[in-house]
Amino acid sequence: MKPKVAVLLGVLAVSFAAPLIKLSTAPASVIAFYRMFLAAVATLLLARGKLEPIPHPLRLQIPLAGVFLGLHFAVWIASLGFTSVLSSVALVTLQPVIVALASRFLFREHLPAQAYCGIALAVLGGLILAAADMLGPDGSLLGDLLAFLGAVFISGYLILGRFIRRDVGTFTYTFWVYVYAALTLLLLVLINRQTLTGYPARYRPRLRLKILANRGPDSLLMSACLLVPAVGV
Repeated sequence: MKPKVAVLLGVLAVSFAAPLIKLSTAPASVIAFYRMFLAAVATLLLARGKLEPIPHPLRLQIPLAGVFLGLHFAVWIASLGFTSVLSSVALVTLQPVIVALASRFLFREHLPAQAYCGIALAVLGGLILAAADMLGPDGSLLGDLLAFLGAVFISGYLILGRFIRRDVGTFTYTFWVYVYAALTLLLLVLINRQTLTGYPARYRPRLRLKILANRGPDSLLMSACLLVPAVGV
């Protein structure tokens, strides 16, 4: 699959996440845990013996990428309980700004002037949303901060992924990242003394739909990271 097509499909799939999450009453960490756990199981089944040994120098980077991914979903999903879907999605997608700055130093990637104009507009839009939420319901600004923190964590995940994917196959990388992300989220569930079961039956189909609609985007986006600059993803 062409990298730009993978990015497009990944973005389209991710776009369904926020509205579906908003419909669920389960805690953010529980939703995120099931998402990562089932994604790891699905990747393991699809790999069919394609999993490769993890190179020794990357045995710290891959778990760290998983922690970043898990924390991204934990704080971003939590943000939807405090602010609107529009504000949350707009702020969490400020990741290109963070990735662009990091990529310039880590990968020596030079962006065209148009990219910087787009980044400036994205930042301006984020500031406008945050300013509007300061005048909105109590908690809206907290939701905005959580969404932005989600952008920081997903940026770390993408930056690490661009580096790691040079030496590790897609199945190997995504499987172990999902495993460590799920473990991170399970730890959050235990710390918060939450339960993984017992939520209203009427919300279960929505939770399943949310999980199924979003198991593939991360794999698509991470595959594209190998050929497309991280800021482009």
